[in-house]
Amino acid sequence: MLAPSTVCLMLFLYVSQSAEGATEQKGLQRMATSQAKSEDSGSPPRLQDFLAAFELKSGTETADQDYFDRMVAADDVFENDQFLSPVELEMAREVVERLRDVEAFVGHGRFTTLSFKTVFKHSAGLASRRFTVADIRFLRDIFNRSSELLGFNGPRISDQFLAGHPQDALTFYPKYGEYLLSGEASGQFERLQAELGASVMLTSGYRGHPKQMLLYLEKVVESEGNLSLASRNRAPAGYSFHFTGDFDVGDVALGEQSFSRRFLKTAIYQSMLRAGWVKWRYPSHNLLGVRFEPWHIASVCAEIACSGG
Repeated sequence: MLAPSTVCLMLFLYVSQSAEGATEQKGLQRMATSQAKSEDSGSPPRLQDFLAAFELKSGTETADQDYFDRMVAADDVFENDQFLSPVELEMAREVVERLRDVEAFVGHGRFTTLSFKTVFKHSAGLASRRFTVADIRFLRDIFNRSSELLGFNGPRISDQFLAGHPQDALTFYPKYGEYLLSGEASGQFERLQAELGASVMLTSGYRGHPKQMLLYLEKVVESEGNLSLASRNRAPAGYSFHFTGDFDVGDVALGEQSFSRRFLKTAIYQSMLRAGWVKWRYPSHNLLGVRFEPWHIASVCAEIACSGG
């Protein structure tokens, strides 16, 4: 016989899944709106300062003064930043530890592929670290918050808290311990390696909602509950294009330093610029809520904002 707590959790998950009738169409419409905003916004007062952080020259792209001020100093605290309440911050600390426990239990690479439904099932086997109904409600609340309440400028990618991709829809790259969505994403990465050589490494691939939530909440906790500051550095779960196929690349010689401006000086990055077919999700002039990421490759661009080099 199942324990009462287990029955309650199963009923809660069933009701949660049944309640998710919202379609992905809304997300695509918001993506198109964000793309139009990126193309039609006003004059560029501080763009040169933003690009200077990556030792680039200012172009003619348009930008919003306050937005780029925040992107240049993404780790600073600004007026009107959104914060968790003290009670919510404690809850965030608790669920971060529970997510880390499941990640340690299943392994880092495997954890990136899991949906919340699977994470909760794994957690049920960890006697001292099970997710409570209150934990799950908190995670659902953060996932369902609007971009405005999260201090984020980008479009929603998925409306479904329990959504995920099956294992047979993913390609595993054991050399990097990472997965990519099979098809467009895996094909793009393999084409990059074929054209640019084995020095191109896959630094981060597919991320399910639990992995993205963990990355986001870790930054929230680090910043003492500042949702906006966290959002300027990491897309919230439900807003990350890693869920739809985007991936990060780097130079084997740089390792983790590939996530820095040093990557701009590599032969790999310069070759991607010259290739002509590579698309970036967050180019220097983007208004999608994430600062310039020259390592972040856009997998799908139809109806979704992305740009060439």
